[in-house]
Amino acid sequence: MIKALFSEILKLKKVRINKLLWIIPLLTGLIAFLVGGVIIFSPFAIYWWESVFLYLLIGLLFLMDFNMEKKAGNFQNVKYNLWSFQIYLAKIFLIFIRVAISSLFFIILVIVLNKFFSGYTELLLSKSILSIFLLLLSVFWNIPWLYFLANFINGYLLIAVNTLVCLLFGSIISQTQWWFAFPYSYHYKISQYLLGVQPSGIFKIINLQLFDVMSPVLLSLLISLLLIYFTRWGKSND
Repeated sequence: MIKALFSEILKLKKVRINKLLWIIPLLTGLIAFLVGGVIIFSPFAIYWWESVFLYLLIGLLFLMDFNMEKKAGNFQNVKYNLWSFQIYLAKIFLIFIRVAISSLFFIILVIVLNKFFSGYTELLLSKSILSIFLLLLSVFWNIPWLYFLANFINGYLLIAVNTLVCLLFGSIISQTQWWFAFPYSYHYKISQYLLGVQPSGIFKIINLQLFDVMSPVLLSLLISLLLIYFTRWGKSND
């Protein structure tokens, strides 16, 4: 696993798409400012991040890796290799780490600009970082999900559909009692409970229980383990 991880890190050293780790958070902040203005900048920025740009970033990082492997002998490095499963795990882990770095940059940017704008919504650094970490865990399932679906769907179409499903359906279903059955709604629950940002983009503090916060995280991790298990099963039976 360590060898596979270092091998994947070496592949990413000169990849230009890594610039997206700071470009996309800046773009999110700009759109939130242009659409929502100064007063509701913070909740709007978080709303746009979770509804569009977070899933878009995951999709673009996946697509970059997918295209690299396709050019490098049509996936021969990962399909016909004794270490194929370890390579897949390394890929999933590195996408998660890069999204985490980008998310941390995003939340610090929002907090700094919120102080500058002196908006009425106050975000605490410690609470915001915790929220971003739990939010990341709640979307972790999407990374192995993309690798699974890429066996059946064109990569470009896949990231477009993946992002649109989150935007068009995730926020709506997250406001219903059936949110637990739709993984695209999980991350909306985290920012709703911990940061007070509702799936509609409105800021409203609500009372919460520990179970409310942890249930979408646990569901995401469970789905992730199932997807990774089936990937392992598939690799062992190639």
